[in-house]
Amino acid sequence: MRGEGAEVSRLPNTGGVEAAADELLLRLSRTAGPGVKAILDGHRARLAEPPLVLIAGRVSAGKSTLVNALIGARVAPTAARETTAVLTTYRFGAPARAEATMKDGSSQRVTMGHDGPDLAALGADDVAHLTVHVQEAALRRFSILDTPGLGSAMTGNSEHTELALTTAATHGVRPDVVLYVVRDMFRADDVAFLERFAQAWTSVADLPAQSGVLAVLSHADNYGAGPWGAVDPMQEAQRAAAELPDTHGVLAGAVAVSGLLAETVRTGLLRERDIRALRLLRDVDDDDLQYAGLLGPVPDVPQEGLDRLTALLGAYGVRHGRQHADSSPGLLDWVEELSGMRPLERLLEDVLGASGGLARVDSILGEVTTMARRERWGGELESALEEALASPEFHRLDQWRALAELRRASPGHELIPVLEALQRQPDRVPSRLAGVGDTEPLALAGRFQALAGTAGTGAEAQAARVLSRSMILLATHGAQWR
Repeated sequence: MRGEGAEVSRLPNTGGVEAAADELLLRLSRTAGPGVKAILDGHRARLAEPPLVLIAGRVSAGKSTLVNALIGARVAPTAARETTAVLTTYRFGAPARAEATMKDGSSQRVTMGHDGPDLAALGADDVAHLTVHVQEAALRRFSILDTPGLGSAMTGNSEHTELALTTAATHGVRPDVVLYVVRDMFRADDVAFLERFAQAWTSVADLPAQSGVLAVLSHADNYGAGPWGAVDPMQEAQRAAAELPDTHGVLAGAVAVSGLLAETVRTGLLRERDIRALRLLRDVDDDDLQYAGLLGPVPDVPQEGLDRLTALLGAYGVRHGRQHADSSPGLLDWVEELSGMRPLERLLEDVLGASGGLARVDSILGEVTTMARRERWGGELESALEEALASPEFHRLDQWRALAELRRASPGHELIPVLEALQRQPDRVPSRLAGVGDTEPLALAGRFQALAGTAGTGAEAQAARVLSRSMILLATHGAQWR
């Protein structure tokens, strides 16, 4: 039986910026030499791909369980075996298949088992990267890059993983968002790794960091005193997650989930017989249930059945789920809601939405611009690139960049909500500007230009200049410049 998850859309409308970027890259490639054309075509292909969600964290943090929950199928092995020690990308595709890129550069087909690819015939030590294609709807919206656990003494790939993630060497791919998974709390080396990661990706094209980093507390049902304590561990974990972004500036957000509950409900592991058994436990005393292995079996449910329920739902799910087991749909809805996957997917949608699309375009065009200057592509190509980026079609990207810089430099600045409003509705003067004098776009353009000359920081000055141009475009082009 499978629960229904919230849908995450593939990069909502970016106001035409993605289309403009694709057209620009195509136009440049038509006049470029073979080498430059190949680079530009590669960036066009990247622009057309679904967003990439990278999963990182310590060994046994619950990364593979989270991958299965996000995809909605058991394709990532959750036991500590060779496949969990290999960098693995999950993409949409049919038929289901897997391909290994070996360290010598060759490719090998990989057998797909009931719980994912089986590398026994190849040997994980010889595999550089694994690509798995499965026909699951979630992978139409984003691809997933699952990484071997960090800080592991049981796999030589841990050091390779950290090196790849902190040197922008993840096989030429750049994540749109990183889910950093921890069991319960952030340790000093977790924070140090994320800071190195953010610094590495910030310096790729001398641009603001584009990859959002989200924290996931993956064992929320066992948080704090655990499932049998007086304090609800799920609520305690949610409170702890809410505080993480303020404590660790590298995080764009955080959420608490129960990976076990999420995987169980999303992959259809729960059967009718399990729900019937759970229903029979409704009136069992908590102590009898907690210590069933020591005190003897509980009435009506054999120990084997209780062990299965615990494996599927955890102690928390068994303890509290029995009160929601009157009907299968009711229990599945409760498990889905409790798992924390809906808040996680809403957070992903925020990061991978229009802002995420603009971040991807900014990353690609930043890399193209840097490469054009460094490798001297030629005056004609460089001029065409510079002229295009200054056109109204890319002004929304200027707004996004100015907003990101101002948030970083002055989180409470009064211009932030003005820029945010223009990102949402670029064809109208933000309502926040009403009642502050003349609100005609050209008059506002003059005010913002004057502010740019008296700004206290570079970020404030840039935001004011961008807002001035926004008002000019609004006055002269109306909605046509979006």
